Amino acid sequence: MAKASIAVNSAESPNDFAFIADPVSLFFETIAVIGMSEKEAAYTMAMDPAQLSRVKSGQARLPFDAMWRLPATFWVELRNRIEMAKGLNPARVRELRAARIGELVKLLVEVA
Repeated sequence: MAKASIAVNSAESPNDFAFIADPVSLFFETIAVIGMSEKEAAYTMAMDPAQLSRVKSGQARLPFDAMWRLPATFWVELRNRIEMAKGLNPARVRELRAARIGELVKLLVEVA
């Protein structure tokens, strides 16, 4: 089987986004929007609140596996915020998919 290298996100550039949002800021904004305190979020994620504070100050990384424990309302709101931050309206999603399909077809033609 032939292997091909495909550039990740080659159909998009940071300049295309409506605005660039810091993922950690999106996390904390989402926590606030759903009415959860940071302390409650830390306990829900099985984290020490001090560790979450270090995440907020940029001294630690936000662990995805811990975020997974947050309620569905968090994920719904986070998804909406990510879509806004990335400018992912339906037309933009179609455009990105079409560009990706074009890249894949080009690779298939080159390999054949």
